[in-house]
Amino acid sequence: MDVSLSMEEVEIKHSGAVELELCCQQQNESPKKNEEAGGSCSQQSGVGCMVKQDSNKAEASKLLEKGLMEYGCSHYRRRCRIRAPCCGEIFACRHCHNEAKNNINVDQKLRHDIPRHQVSQVICSLCGTEQEVQQVCINCGVCMGKYFCQVCKLFDDDTTKEQYHCDGCGICRIGGRKNFFHCCKCGSMHHDCPVCFEFLFESRSDVTVLPCGHTIHSDCLKEMRGHYQISIRPALLYGSDCWAVKRQDEHKMSVAEMRMLRWMCGKTRKDRVRNETIQADLKVALIEDKMRESHLRWFGYVIRRPKGAPVRRCEAFTVGQERKTRGRPLKTWKQVIRQDMSIREVDSILALDRN
Repeated sequence: MDVSLSMEEVEIKHSGAVELELCCQQQNESPKKNEEAGGSCSQQSGVGCMVKQDSNKAEASKLLEKGLMEYGCSHYRRRCRIRAPCCGEIFACRHCHNEAKNNINVDQKLRHDIPRHQVSQVICSLCGTEQEVQQVCINCGVCMGKYFCQVCKLFDDDTTKEQYHCDGCGICRIGGRKNFFHCCKCGSMHHDCPVCFEFLFESRSDVTVLPCGHTIHSDCLKEMRGHYQISIRPALLYGSDCWAVKRQDEHKMSVAEMRMLRWMCGKTRKDRVRNETIQADLKVALIEDKMRESHLRWFGYVIRRPKGAPVRRCEAFTVGQERKTRGRPLKTWKQVIRQDMSIREVDSILALDRN
């Protein structure tokens, strides 16, 4: 059962009680005024009551929003703190408790997480009154969280997250109820993120479902896309400077790279998205061009070395005569360099010019 309340519902209930009280006072006082002053005075008193109702409603709304977005921690913006039922200490939220009690400096036997559903006492950040879990302070009347869930004991003033309580999961989630649905079969959220190793079921960050069915943090997926050109591609092209690659080798490298790029984008071949579109979205150059760059970079380094250098001695090596096999001769590294220079329309003399 969804018992979460929003700020608007609290204001309606609060102002509704004030209006009911004023109406009762108006009904009790109107007969006396009508007997003393007549019918004309009843109209004036009615207008006065309406003005008083509007002013009381504005005061109630102002009181509820007092200190909005001014209190809280790095996890939540709220106007209350919680008393942990496990250790009796006061923390800003359950994440602050878990970070403090699971710190590396704490004895391993004393480390623990807070049972969020067992929290029964909160402390108002404005007046310091300790009370049972509720949305409005019983002492100062301030709203301790625009979003409030009685089941999860969750308070949060930042409603831009579009929080909602999922009955299937038993916890509150973000992103809007209309954008998600609860899956009771797969249990794909009951594991750690493959990048940051945070338990996804209790994570506060957005989660993305990949085409393969696995889940990962959306921010971790974006970060991994940015690290592709820094860590993944260099590992893929390690040692390619001296490769005598053929066309079929370049094709295999291109296929392997596109499979990784499609996986990072969450696209499959069934989506009918062209490779050029994915490469343009990720701002990734063709792997064939990167291989040519590495070939020519190493060729420039070799050609600039003196002829007595060890790296130049291999040029004088001669291979003994072997029995000729069927088919065309094997492709050599020099043939690859000549092919790359013809594609790039450059000359070997440019390698001697460092300017």
